[in-house]
Amino acid sequence: MKVSKATLGRLKRELQFRQWIAIERHLECLTPEQLEFLVDHGYVEEEVTEPEHSKFDGLSRKALVTLWREDERRNAIRLRGRSDDE
Repeated sequence: MKVSKATLGRLKRELQFRQWIAIERHLECLTPEQLEFLVDHGYVEEEVTEPEHSKFDGLSRKALVTLWREDERRNAIRLRGRSDDE
């Protein structure tokens, strides 16, 4: 079975989108202390349960994709602003 580059590209973007939602839902339930620990160490030391209600609940796919793209743009701008030393 041959898969086109366009299909692979769409699947890759869909996976990135779904991962972004999962990560954002996870981050929104962390306390400030847990977020600080995550920034310092790269992981959360205690298990975190996913929130029952998320700011993403009830949003349409179109709205979620818009938020994701905005977040990607912000991150790209931040990364371009970093020096090579960082």
